[in-house]
Amino acid sequence: AQVQHDGRDVSEAHRMLPPALNDRLRVQARRWGVSLASLCHLAWAQVLARASGQQRVVLGTVLFGRMQAGEGADSAMGLFINTLPLRVDLDGSVRTCMRSTHARLAALLEHEHASLALAQRCSGVPADTPLFSALLNYRHNAMGLDECSRLPGVELLSAQERTNYPIGLLVDD
Repeated sequence: AQVQHDGRDVSEAHRMLPPALNDRLRVQARRWGVSLASLCHLAWAQVLARASGQQRVVLGTVLFGRMQAGEGADSAMGLFINTLPLRVDLDGSVRTCMRSTHARLAALLEHEHASLALAQRCSGVPADTPLFSALLNYRHNAMGLDECSRLPGVELLSAQERTNYPIGLLVDD
């Protein structure tokens, strides 16, 4: 429950999915009529449920935040990201859990600009208790840092990611 660390003692592991598995996951998501992001959220929730022995888990999900930021937000500089809690119930069939997870993610987009502090106040959870301690960040990256540094006139000086959450999954699509 301790999410107040400074993010310095983070261990990372990077794995690339084999193309055949990536293709099978995309086919399955299309078959169910959901996004690959929704499928990843459900899979991560299943990992957290097994690790915690719970059938209901709450995880943080990172939202892009530009969807409802207003006209011109697509060309504005700066970050528009936000992290909000997502509850996933795993007490039904996989198909039922998938549809529920996808629907909850879609509904959460309506609140993408609500602060995590507001979500905390609305939750009924005591203020000193985190709403979640595990995070999923599903990112649609058009280019990696290596590619960005090859742009004419652009020099990457440094890049570093930090997190306060004890466990996280970052998916680069």
